[in-house]
Amino acid sequence: MSWSIPSIATIIRVSAAIGYGIAYKSRAEGEIAVAATDDVTLTLDRSVALVLFDFLARAADEEEGEFLADALQHKAELPALWATLAALEGVLPEPFAADYSAQVKKARAAVIATHGGAAPKAR
Repeated sequence: MSWSIPSIATIIRVSAAIGYGIAYKSRAEGEIAVAATDDVTLTLDRSVALVLFDFLARAADEEEGEFLADALQHKAELPALWATLAALEGVLPEPFAADYSAQVKKARAAVIATHGGAAPKAR
């Protein structure tokens, strides 16, 4: 087995990647990124998280995701959406609030104001 001294660019890239939970392993044909952990942490604006929660609650939870049937390509996708819904439910107090509908309406307006609207048929 032969060892080589990595270039400074490789050291910097690996150091930066480890800060993001990624490590690089060398392969004969190049380098591959390998996650340092199985967990992923996302940071979302509360309005985005609430709109996403509301959408997933309607689309993925109703009739076992029948609404999404045309969009789903693999049987793992619906359980992944359910897991995302459960994770959002675990951190958002709004779904349990008496004024949930009003909070969703306000969050939708905030998302449109910040990110714009994409679907002309959407309400």
